[in-house]
Amino acid sequence: MIGSFKTLAAAALLAVSLGSGACLAQSVNTDRPAPLTVVTKATYDQEILKADKPVIAIVVDGNSCSAVEALFEKAAQDHPEARFVKADAAEFGVPADKVPVMFTFAPVSSRNALMFKSKFTADPATFDAFITARIEAAAKANAAQKSINEAQAEVEKTIPRWQELYQNMRDEDKAERIALNDKLSKLMQQMADGHRAIAEVLESERKVSYQ
Repeated sequence: MIGSFKTLAAAALLAVSLGSGACLAQSVNTDRPAPLTVVTKATYDQEILKADKPVIAIVVDGNSCSAVEALFEKAAQDHPEARFVKADAAEFGVPADKVPVMFTFAPVSSRNALMFKSKFTADPATFDAFITARIEAAAKANAAQKSINEAQAEVEKTIPRWQELYQNMRDEDKAERIALNDKLSKLMQQMADGHRAIAEVLESERKVSYQ
């Protein structure tokens, strides 16, 4: 599942909501960590697609409960292995009755990010475990996609020589043909393993998502 944050609202991807007007009953620590970086349409590519780690984004509006943002700010402080950002619902066309909404991204190139749904929970007792699981899932998907990309690039480099060898079919090239066949077989297996790992992540996340 690859796509852009700019189309997530319409596609209803990765979105899970607390419901209109929902707010935590717990008090908020006034000594809050640094506020989250704000993502806009203009900065989406830089903040999301060019990130070098999983990204957790929360979409809010003027009526969103500050306690929810505080949870994400604390998570950002506790989880340097991920980036935590926020975006304005109106700018990205997210309906008011769907905020606050959380999105999980696993950037795999400067143009694409893997995405998957994840159920949003604002219970402070379980929130850290929830966030940790989402980060780990995104990191696994990201690593798998990078492995696929690396194998694909190597296949593209190898194919021209492989074709040349099989067009000529010279006896003295037999050992190289066998070696390239073995290399291509391993690369195809690497890509298959990567796709399997991504499918496992998506299936796992689907089990905790709203349908």
